[in-house]
Amino acid sequence: MPADTRESTQMKKTVELDDNDWGQVIDGLECRAFDYERTARFYEANGCYDEGIEEVSSAEEAQNLADWYRRLVVDIRRQLRDE
Repeated sequence: MPADTRESTQMKKTVELDDNDWGQVIDGLECRAFDYERTARFYEANGCYDEGIEEVSSAEEAQNLADWYRRLVVDIRRQLRDE
């Protein structure tokens, strides 16, 4: 769910993983962000190129999801750095 629609009352959870596992989580999130950024470009170009796209209804929705994944990566990296 994009950051702008999250409720501030959601519960926060702590997850403990080793450094390699965190690297995999971050890599996966970055891949998802890239996929949604590519999807946003697809919609902005009126579907004029042949790349795989994610299932969304608009460029705006795709960009919001990409931004959400990018924010997650930043948050995780910040928290790992601040440990």
